[in-house]
Amino acid sequence: MTDKEPNKEEERKQKREIALINLKDPYYQILGAVHYSAGLNGEYGKILKNLNQDAINNYPSENAYRWLFAERLASGEAITDTSLQKDAFLILRSSLEDISVEDAYKLLGLEKPLKSEYSKKYVSDLSDEEKAALISAYFSNATDTLAQKNIIGRMKQRKSQLEDMLCESDENEDNISKVPREEFEKLSDEEKATLRNYFLNAKNKSQPRIAA
Repeated sequence: MTDKEPNKEEERKQKREIALINLKDPYYQILGAVHYSAGLNGEYGKILKNLNQDAINNYPSENAYRWLFAERLASGEAITDTSLQKDAFLILRSSLEDISVEDAYKLLGLEKPLKSEYSKKYVSDLSDEEKAALISAYFSNATDTLAQKNIIGRMKQRKSQLEDMLCESDENEDNISKVPREEFEKLSDEEKATLRNYFLNAKNKSQPRIAA
């Protein structure tokens, strides 16, 4: 065995650890599911319409903030819903190939015993057909779960809309507070303004009219 072989195996293990963190990150899951659902011929169109706002109303993890926001701010790239959703989807899809088949087995909630030939394989070792099946199942499951959550949350959304219309507002409410505070304080005034504008515009766009 050469010196490079252990290093390669160690690198694979490190990538696996990072991938599992990504795949369990709710922020990535929401944005990735929105991007994935856009290609489902409208099956989830109305149900997932406001999922992007769900992401905005959640704290991005430091990992998601670093890869989705910080790099854009550093490069001056525009922050848009579409670009965030696409990048989250690509990060998750790439992460799926970096985990073991046993990891995927657990993530997807499979119950029957795994075939022995898959026990030491990574998803990247599988055939294109097998990889496509696992990737499709992961995003389909994430989308289904979020769609169910979205349906259950409709009453809360209607309540929030009515409160915005009829009740006193909290002047201190600011979605920018959802950004990790330590990371936010490191930004320049211009970068802070860019983030504030993104969150404010996204919030305004996501306020649908109350159905009659």
